[in-house]
Amino acid sequence: MSARKDENILIGGGLVLLAAASYACMGALVKYGRHIPDQQLVFMRNFVCLLVLLPWILIPKPKPLHTKVLPTHLIRAAAGLLNMYCFFYSIRFIILADAMLLNNTMPLFIPLVLLVWKRKKIPLKLIPGLIIGFIGVIFILNPGISLIRPAALIALASGLFMSISMTGIRELGKFEPIYRILFYYFGISSVVSAIPLFWAWHDHTLLTWAILVGVGLFAAVYQFFLTKGYSYAPAQKISPLIYFAVILSGVIDWIFWGIVPGVWSYIGVVLVVIGAIYCIRTEVT
Repeated sequence: MSARKDENILIGGGLVLLAAASYACMGALVKYGRHIPDQQLVFMRNFVCLLVLLPWILIPKPKPLHTKVLPTHLIRAAAGLLNMYCFFYSIRFIILADAMLLNNTMPLFIPLVLLVWKRKKIPLKLIPGLIIGFIGVIFILNPGISLIRPAALIALASGLFMSISMTGIRELGKFEPIYRILFYYFGISSVVSAIPLFWAWHDHTLLTWAILVGVGLFAAVYQFFLTKGYSYAPAQKISPLIYFAVILSGVIDWIFWGIVPGVWSYIGVVLVVIGAIYCIRTEVT
């Protein structure tokens, strides 16, 4: 496959690495602020992103927001919200690196989502990558006497919901410009995630407000760098670099919480990343 004339793997890859670092920092802030209700963390994550997005939509002149594919926007937003709630909840109870990795099992689930959503059969050439990846997931889940940790299963569910959200983005990308996709995502998510605040709101100190705003800002930076990175190079070539977030999360676990993953986690990380990269490079779509 020949490269596009405007393709720049170095810049695109560098931007995806910055996106991964931003995502890891967002996760670290969520873990540090685990005394803050998830409802408030999820709302601020969406609302701050929406505020950051609005100048792009309104300046220099308002961009058209009418859409003919609102149901797909709703599916994408619902899946994205469930992904966030599951991911933020799991961070409270398992190490950040494991939560980050299980959240990024999305490439392993996309073939299954396409099978259900689009009735697209799973190509046989994908099977080895899926098997390797899900064996790695078993190592991460670390079933033992207590069977499987509920929080780890919830983190894995966040990967499933992220895969549904990403499939929604692929569908929307056929009809909608990126600004409209992001507007409906953050707009719908902000409205829906504001509802639980009526019974889950708590007053905060200056520090906790800084954490809440920081979660939203790092999420916005993540979205910007990831979207910009994919404009420089095809996703199948540079998206594996997003797993830098797992490595950085492991470093954060060690520096701030003195946590070192066990040998099974290391094996799981390697297998999941190998399986996910295999699926990405095989080009599901």
